[in-house]
Amino acid sequence: MLDWDDQDLVSRDVALPGLATVLDPERIASELDAQGIESTDPVELDYVRYKPGISCLVRFSTKDPDRPAHVVTYGIDAQAKADKARTRAIDHPLASVPNGSGGCFYSPDSRSLFSFFPYDPDIPSVSRLFEADQGEALRKRIFREAPTVPAGPLRTLAYKPGRRLVVHLQSGAQAMPPSAGFEAASGEFVLRFQDRFRQGRASRIIDRLQGDATLALPRRRGGSKRHCVAAVDWIEGTNFRDRLREAEKLPGDLIERVAAALHGLHRQSDVLSAKDSAPSPAEGLHELALDLERLTPRLGDLAGGLVARIETALARIEPIRSLVHGDFYDKQVVLCDPRLDPGERIAIIDLDELRLGDPREDLALCQAHWERDAVMKQLGQDPTELGEALFDAYQCRRDSALPDLDVFVAAGLMRLAPHPFRTRSKDWQRQVAAILLRASEILEKAE
Repeated sequence: MLDWDDQDLVSRDVALPGLATVLDPERIASELDAQGIESTDPVELDYVRYKPGISCLVRFSTKDPDRPAHVVTYGIDAQAKADKARTRAIDHPLASVPNGSGGCFYSPDSRSLFSFFPYDPDIPSVSRLFEADQGEALRKRIFREAPTVPAGPLRTLAYKPGRRLVVHLQSGAQAMPPSAGFEAASGEFVLRFQDRFRQGRASRIIDRLQGDATLALPRRRGGSKRHCVAAVDWIEGTNFRDRLREAEKLPGDLIERVAAALHGLHRQSDVLSAKDSAPSPAEGLHELALDLERLTPRLGDLAGGLVARIETALARIEPIRSLVHGDFYDKQVVLCDPRLDPGERIAIIDLDELRLGDPREDLALCQAHWERDAVMKQLGQDPTELGEALFDAYQCRRDSALPDLDVFVAAGLMRLAPHPFRTRSKDWQRQVAAILLRASEILEKAE
């Protein structure tokens, strides 16, 4: 049964009749039962990508936690997409779900395509990886310049259907420091599959980056343009996000080390081309405000007003240009295992969004994640205190000041406002409103 927040959304989007099905765990379970597929009890939905009136993608659980599934429903005005989905169901019928080669089926009543991992029509090479013969051939292609081809088991780290899959390729070899050569570092890897639109944007930059005494970086070890996949080092260690949530007090020395590593990444602007341009920190906020209004009409004025205030504040700020991570927050930071990295360096991972930008964007987005987590009751520490500690430690590494960070935090927090809906949080409309109000409070300090 739909929660009230979802019922409200469904009642307004009459152009997407299948929305009532894909947002309802009970209806998804019924669709699976009709196909003879055993589902979890209850079915858990954990990721949503929604285009009002056009489509809605929902990832949901299966009996195998490493084999998620997803469903996409198509709107009345997206008939061509619905027809294509129906054809895919004919060309890729269900095999043994969820432990076989996956596949899909189409539900005409809800105009929805149900796909089972590793089948993903928008990242077609993923299914090859999990098939015996094709998987071996794909590994050989990815690691064609390596002295040996890794043959260990696979573990899914992150999966956004239709966009990217991140897999840990394990082996029995001992993990080595991320600064080691190919032969030494070939124990374990991360394979990053992406859809063709996003594939390869940052690869030319990653290959030019250098680690130092404070910063460790995963090196590129192989890949295939044809299959939209890159292989990088697996860096053994503890995720910074996990450490923060385990700590009772603010880990000041650790914050300083993270700040030093981030500064070490930012100062490598020479890897960029003279043709590279930096998008405005406000880019995309107008479209985001419209999306938020479609999700919750009562928030339209708040979101639109917040965008106007952010743009006004950014217009008076002198930009600073450097290399930026583009999606920096605590989950993108690994504390290297001291047994393998005696210098206990800080590793920064997930470098797909590297670009020219303002260093305050990375610092602010990290604090914005903490602010959002606090609103959603997922962080026990004071997010502002954490953000100020990171910013102060970073400032100590620079020769010049970085004013007006609060404006960037407000912009970053607004970008995260849809997350309660995307991650299927209970009472998501109230949480979206709370995030926008917190962004407004932070912006007031800079106005």
